[in-house]
Amino acid sequence: MSFEKVEADQEKFDSKAVWKIGLAVAIGPFIAGMSLGVYNSAPDNVAATLNWGDNKDILVPTMNAMMHFGAIFGSLGAGPIATKKGRRQAILVLDTITLISSALFLIPFTPTFAIARFLSGFVAGGFCVISPLYIFEYAPIAISGKIGSLIQFNITLGIVFMYALALPLPTGDYDNDNMNYWWMFMFALSSVFAILQLFLILTKFKYDTPVWLLEQNRRKEAEESLTQFYDDDNALIALSKLEQNIAKAKQEAGESSYADLLCCRKGHSKIIRIGVMLNLIQQWSGINAIIGYSTTIFSEFGNKFIARVFTVVVGLVNMAATLILFPAVNKFGRKSMLWVGCLGMAVCLVLVGIFSGPVDGSSGPPLVFILLYIVFFEISVGPLIWIVCGEICSPKAMSICIGTNWASATAVVFLFPIMADAFTMTYTFLFYAGICILSIPYLWLDLIETKGKTKADLKMMFSKLR
Repeated sequence: MSFEKVEADQEKFDSKAVWKIGLAVAIGPFIAGMSLGVYNSAPDNVAATLNWGDNKDILVPTMNAMMHFGAIFGSLGAGPIATKKGRRQAILVLDTITLISSALFLIPFTPTFAIARFLSGFVAGGFCVISPLYIFEYAPIAISGKIGSLIQFNITLGIVFMYALALPLPTGDYDNDNMNYWWMFMFALSSVFAILQLFLILTKFKYDTPVWLLEQNRRKEAEESLTQFYDDDNALIALSKLEQNIAKAKQEAGESSYADLLCCRKGHSKIIRIGVMLNLIQQWSGINAIIGYSTTIFSEFGNKFIARVFTVVVGLVNMAATLILFPAVNKFGRKSMLWVGCLGMAVCLVLVGIFSGPVDGSSGPPLVFILLYIVFFEISVGPLIWIVCGEICSPKAMSICIGTNWASATAVVFLFPIMADAFTMTYTFLFYAGICILSIPYLWLDLIETKGKTKADLKMMFSKLR
């Protein structure tokens, strides 16, 4: 059964309290971003410490993809955990796994490194499911889009944070420079933020979402959860509306199984199609080829340290561009922002591909076009898939959609160096541009605008569509 959200446009609530909860929950996406960004500038340093030798060429992309591979299982497992144990308990489980993976990163042994990468991916995939669900279950609809933007912003913040931490890593003489071991600290650092989130969730935010609590027939706790940002009178009003929406959802659809979702039964056809397609578009636009290999890409300029500096610039633009979405997400529709973003990404990727080879024949792809690509990504498919999927998906449907995302990310990260070597970087970027171009008519024809609609509205709408 899908959760429902209170329609709160006419109700008074404490926006500061809502933001505080959102920021605490968004530590999870920050940890996910750290896992996405930490490996970018460090593969040579890791390879030297772990003595990969002649196996480096296969182990570097394998260990890069291992995190994304783990995220597939994390995203698929997060839905059932969130449904059975609650959204809050799922966060605590993921933080605990983060502590385990961080400890394993401190053991300089290839098998433990691989296990730690897998576990950190499991955590990242889990947070990408749990955090949107949590936020869109508790946040009043008047500011849910803005709060939801925290997810992508914190992912990008975690990425650039790790890019910057990689700058002190040596660029040569790895065996004799003690700073080479700095990478171990970088990989284990996520434990600090997991501890912070554990502290906040255990001591400050002691209630699960009101939706999950009502589904467990814990009405008093649901009311107390709502009083975190509503006054007593409005909390009762919100609770009453929420109960009505949940009752309506139960009456219309009942509990949906994974089989119902995968086979697109019980009115789930369009929800699953849109959720899966948005996640495929996000990843096959090539974003993780740049996020995961920007230092390698910019090394075409010849200087590894300068390549790391360019990578930090990419990360900063990646993060700053998400700020555009905060005022825009509730002003413009999700649909128009998505197709405009895909059009802009396609143009930028074509230019990156052209200038990576045919025009000058020597230098790496120009920084300016990659930065413009990042901007278009971060005002469209980057953050909006979390918002749209959070608005239309149940926990189980969310698991399927985000599992698709991470499966695609695994393929993109593993295949990028192989494709660039086999077909050149030019044609690899042109391939990603082609995906963006093909996405435009799909988004225009199939996507339903979700701005300003409650979960109940959307569920009734989607149940009538195929």
